[in-house]
Amino acid sequence: MAMLKKHKKTLLSALQRVFCFILAATILGAVGVPSAVLALDGANPTVEIVGFMRGDSKDLRSSELLMAKVSNYDGNPQELTYEWKNKLGTYLYVFDKHDMAVVRGTKSEIEIYNSDKGLFASDNMSGRSYNRSYSHKGFAYAAVYGASVNAEKLKGGISVTVKDSDGNIIATASYDDDFKNYDLSKDMANAVFGVFEGESVDILNLLGQSSVVHVVCPACYVSQGTIISGSDCISLSKSESGYSITGLKAGEGVIKINLQKKNCKFHKNSENSSTTTVIVFKKPNTSTTATTLTLTNLDDRCEYYLEGVKGEVIDGKIIFSSLTPSTEYTIEVRGSYIDEDDTTKTAYAYVKDTTKDCYTSSVVFKLDDTVADIESIFGRPYEVAVKSDSDYVVLQSGDNGYTAKLAKGNYKVFLKDGNDYKQIDNAVLTVDSDDNSIEIKYYSVVYNLDGGTLNGDTKFVYREGEFVKTIDNKPTKYEYVFDGWKCGESTYSNSQQITDSIDRKYELTAIWEVDKIGDGEKPDGIPDKYQKKITFKVVNGTWEDKSANDISYYVTLLDKEGKWNVNGTARINIPTGMTANYGYENGKWDIEPTEIVSGIEDVVYVYLFDKIAETEPQPQPTTVQPIPTVKTIVQEKTLYKTQYVEPITLKTGDNLTFLGVLVGLCAAGFAGTIIFGKKRSK
Repeated sequence: MAMLKKHKKTLLSALQRVFCFILAATILGAVGVPSAVLALDGANPTVEIVGFMRGDSKDLRSSELLMAKVSNYDGNPQELTYEWKNKLGTYLYVFDKHDMAVVRGTKSEIEIYNSDKGLFASDNMSGRSYNRSYSHKGFAYAAVYGASVNAEKLKGGISVTVKDSDGNIIATASYDDDFKNYDLSKDMANAVFGVFEGESVDILNLLGQSSVVHVVCPACYVSQGTIISGSDCISLSKSESGYSITGLKAGEGVIKINLQKKNCKFHKNSENSSTTTVIVFKKPNTSTTATTLTLTNLDDRCEYYLEGVKGEVIDGKIIFSSLTPSTEYTIEVRGSYIDEDDTTKTAYAYVKDTTKDCYTSSVVFKLDDTVADIESIFGRPYEVAVKSDSDYVVLQSGDNGYTAKLAKGNYKVFLKDGNDYKQIDNAVLTVDSDDNSIEIKYYSVVYNLDGGTLNGDTKFVYREGEFVKTIDNKPTKYEYVFDGWKCGESTYSNSQQITDSIDRKYELTAIWEVDKIGDGEKPDGIPDKYQKKITFKVVNGTWEDKSANDISYYVTLLDKEGKWNVNGTARINIPTGMTANYGYENGKWDIEPTEIVSGIEDVVYVYLFDKIAETEPQPQPTTVQPIPTVKTIVQEKTLYKTQYVEPITLKTGDNLTFLGVLVGLCAAGFAGTIIFGKKRSK
């Protein structure tokens, strides 16, 4: 029983862990936790609301520039979206830039009000207004309006949610403590001014560049400016808004300024003084194309940013690429300064330049004289890019080729594969007005196997003007022999030049020849039409090896170059040493064979032995000497004596004489018999 309880307890514990895991996964899925948050490296992205110049998240003040500071994020910060929510009984302003000198009266300044607390959009709002919350890419900065407002109304807090480009939540932060009343003197004390050699900048603009929010008010005026140190690096002069600073040479200076806000509706009769450091930077040189901005003459004390992205120094220059043509860009130059309290502060200066005007341009690829995409030509979905000087511009794919807006100039054409670029030789796009284009032509060579098989490709693509020869591989087909390629009226063998400058599509069809005969009456890899059958027969005799079987084999007709040719010739081996059978002699060929033969007809050579002729024996004359015989016949007591007859000698060939004698003898004998019979009867 104890063991059963133990197992039950273990099972319940396991089920609880599974349930918790499923519940956690469900919750995470429901809130759309991004992959970055679920990273296993332990460095999840975070965000906190801090004072921009102080970098502190404590004791935030109204009218102080705030920043949603994101940490541990490896992606592109320019792709992040910030959603601000206002729970206060006052206004919250958000900005997509930290330079307060340029945001006033633009769409970079957004007012968020809370109608639940009786607030509504301001009549004098120059930018745009939103109720309760605003979400947009790049709006990482904020400021709470609270001057001359009861502190109770500032309670309730603000929050920010940061999302990546896919809409996944990266991190969230809120500030629910009381906001302290604004303090212009403290904001000014945290400011460090940055100016370039040879340039004069209004002090109010420098305060705005240092993110002192209060100076966006037009009632601000610099009533006093004094150089404390560094007079060889900076100078002061009067301006419309009070004073301006001129950078004389790279270095540092210190000034004391007095700022008045006598006519400000909310900061009326405010006056503050501050001692401020001024850093003079070398001004970088800028150059642009339609899509790049390049910096040179860099100051090693500085870092350079474009839209929040830090530029990388390579070979003494920084190149910001993938920009929009005909667009003004602002380079942010940052220089660090450590004050007497060992506090690091940052000075800002700005360089503006505009990417060059551009014109609609296109690169058109054609395959077999028809507009084609890259994949149909090269078998891979490369991107198409062009390059002028050091900048690559990726073109957009369309029905009529690959297009982009480009500045005037000459552009080389590239295929882009990841971060690798491969140039298309001798392809140059010249841009000098709208609708500039270049056609890059390719032609295909297609092999029709006509029922055969091939270990290799059957389609190849060549750039116009390239040298082309047939493929090396030979196709195969059962009971057929490959005999080359046919294209129109032309025929080609393997590895043979088709053209030295292709300018059209080629379709080659395999030529097949029947191959059913050869050694042993089986296919031998040589087309039957090039082979001639030779047969040797021996009659009334034997070959040298004592056999009398037919000798038969095939020979291949070749031309003078050793190639198969129906009009060619072949060498044959003529048998020798034939022997006649018994009773035969004088053998000879019916058709005298020659060592070299031609023609495609089969040929049979017969070696015939003649029979030896038979001779009849000649008869010789002979004389027969018969022995006389005496026969006594007693009949009626009369005695007859047989008469001897001289033999008749016949000459050989005297047939008629012999026949006549024979008839005469027969007649005489017959007559004698009758006479003898009559005498007996008597």
